[in-house]
This record gives sequence, structure tokens and C-alpha cells, in this order.
Amino acid sequence: MKNSNLKIAIIGAGWYGCHIASFLLDKGIEIQIFDKADSFFTGASGFNQNRLHLGFHYPRCSKTRFFSKNGFQLFKKKYPTLSNVIDKNYYCIHKTKSLLDFETYKMVMNAEKLKFKNVDNDLFFKLHNIEGIIDCEEEYIDHVKAKNYFESKLGSFFNGKCEINKNNINSYLDHYDWVIDCTWGGYKNYLPKQIYYEACIFMIYESALKEKVALTVMDGKLFSLFPFENNLYSLTSVKETPFSLHSNQQEARDACNSIMEDKEMIDKKISLFEKEINSVFPDFKKHFSFSRVETSIKTKFKSEADSRIVEYFIEDNIISIFAGKIDTVFYAENIIEKEIFNE
Repeated sequence: MKNSNLKIAIIGAGWYGCHIASFLLDKGIEIQIFDKADSFFTGASGFNQNRLHLGFHYPRCSKTRFFSKNGFQLFKKKYPTLSNVIDKNYYCIHKTKSLLDFETYKMVMNAEKLKFKNVDNDLFFKLHNIEGIIDCEEEYIDHVKAKNYFESKLGSFFNGKCEINKNNINSYLDHYDWVIDCTWGGYKNYLPKQIYYEACIFMIYESALKEKVALTVMDGKLFSLFPFENNLYSLTSVKETPFSLHSNQQEARDACNSIMEDKEMIDKKISLFEKEINSVFPDFKKHFSFSRVETSIKTKFKSEADSRIVEYFIEDNIISIFAGKIDTVFYAENIIEKEIFNE
């Protein structure tokens, strides 16, 4: 069958679904996008740190650093207007709680030929309990710009409030030559022993700072303060953000809905998040004021090295994509080229 005659359905209107849909549309393929929500980016793609990685976040996994470096360049080439620079993007090694010491951390990044600058204790942050700081040129993906971009390009192909499941999938399989599942196991989890779902909570703070700043404290069960949108910042915690683990997405979604109705637990979480960042950045509340709480669901691979690989499965004419980061969308594109177009 010629490519121009192919009809392909994409399930999921987050980063992976939208990128693949855009790629297929550019090849002249007839597409339709289906999502259970009524708009783009209502899941993790719109409620995440959306860090555009170069590899600094993964000192213990060379594979992920490789994907990150390449993904950064590919993303900047394909979507040059959808990420923003960070004026001060600090990675800090904790003095007592890090799994790696500062010199080892720098050795890893130097070996990767990643560019960074050593920073003396910054006069603005006035950090405590930190062994060393670097400043690097990673960026953050603007999820508002990304949503608007894909709505403009793909809006006429979008079908909202369409939840595709095992009971109705056959009607789609019969109507389309291929169905590409970008729901991270929402339709079917092909890796039940390797994948789990985290119900996550994070805090949003407002700041009047003119500069964009980011503070990532490494390496272990620590935290990160990162630009979210406009003058808002997300505060996430390796220890406190994932509050329950689940074998399927629906259970994780129910847990997120439940915690948002538990005022006592929310207040406790806010206190724990702020206690954690105050131990390193005592002036935090002078510059950041609490705005709101957000939740999201993360699909995670069980990997001691924090690997973020791209996996896929083919069953009949369904291709299901599993991956961990936005910047690996290009590797998912390669999978589609190989399996559908033999390229």
C-alpha cells in the first residue's frame, strides 16, 4: 500500500501522540487523533517539569545521558520556539545526602564533554549544605507554547472525549491501517513486571524574579525548583512527589483525585516540601509564594540506574510506545519509520 493511502489513528494527545501525528501529517498520511480528554496536553505533558535535558540530571546512567544530549539537539532543531532559556540553571551536589561527591559528578559531565561553569555560593540563593554548584545551559520546554502549537497544527484532526479501550478497539483496528498507542499503558500495559505508575504531587509557587532560575539538588532523594510557566515555578521532591505506586493508570488517577480532596494531607505535603527546600535555600519564602497544588501520573520503568529507554510493542496493527522523557520522541519517530514505512 502506498503511503498516501494509509490511514493511521493516534491514541493520546500528549507530546508523543502529537509529535508522531505531526510527523505523519508531514509525510502526507491521513491521520486522526483520539484522546479521552477534550483538549491537548491534559495529562503528564502539561503537568510536568518539562526539563529539556542535556544529561546533567543522570550522572549514574550513560545511556540516558546519550539520549538526552542527542534529544536536546533534535528538539531544538525541530521545535526551536517551544523551549526557553534559564538565566541561572544550577545543579547542586548536597554535602551529606548525595550518592556522588561533587568532583566525581564533574568528572562524569566532563567525560561527556558537557559544558558547564563552576559557581561559588551564589549571592542570591545563599545556599546551605551544598558541596558544589555548576551552572549549565539546559532549557525548559514551554508546555503552553507546545499545546498552542499542536492545537494550531493538529486541531482539525483531533477527537476529544474518546476513550479507546479493549471493548471498542476493534472498530478502530478495522477502520485504520495502523493504530499508534501513546497512552503509556492506558490501553494495555505490555510490561507489567517492568512498568509501574506513580501518582505524583508537586507544588506551584509564584515569583516576581526577573531572571529565570532553576535549582536542582543532586544526587539522590532530593528536590528541584524549576520554571513552570510565566512567573510560576514547580517544586518537586524525589521523596515526597510520588505518594503512591500502582499497577495501572486508573488506580493512579483515582489516587490523585483522592489526595486533592484531603486537605490535611495537602497541608502536610506542603510543609514537607518547604522543609526540604528551606534546608538548602533558607530564603526561599522571601522570593517564592505558594500558588497551588498539582498532580500527575508518571509511567516509570523499574531500573536501578534511572534509565529512560524507549520500548515499543506490536500486536496486530497496534504499535504501543513506552518511554520516559519528552526528548526521546525522536526515537519513537524512528520506530514508526522502521515498522510502518520500512525506512
